[in-house]
Amino acid sequence: MDELLKQSDVVSLNLPLNDKTKGSFGKKQFDMMKEGAALVNTARGAIVDEEALIEALESGKVSLSLTMIDVAQVLILLVGHCWSRRFPK
Repeated sequence: MDELLKQSDVVSLNLPLNDKTKGSFGKKQFDMMKEGAALVNTARGAIVDEEALIEALESGKVSLSLTMIDVAQVLILLVGHCWSRRFPK
C-alpha cells in the first residue's frame, strides 16, 4: 500500500467501514501520497480523517478530493463551493 500511495496520481478508496477501517486513511497516508495527487472516496466517509484531508488540500499535497455525498460524515463540496477557491491549484 505504501508504494502505491507514493506512485499513484489518483488514490481510490473502496472498502467497507468497520472497526479496523474507521479513520484508517489519515495524515500518514496523505504524507506518503505524491504531491498534487487526487483522492476519490467511494467508501464510507469515516474511513478518511477529515482534518488530515483538509490539511492535505490546504497544503496542495492533494489537489482534488472527490467524495460521494452519501459517504461524507460532514458534507464537503469542493467543486462550485466557496471552499474550491480556498485551496491552491
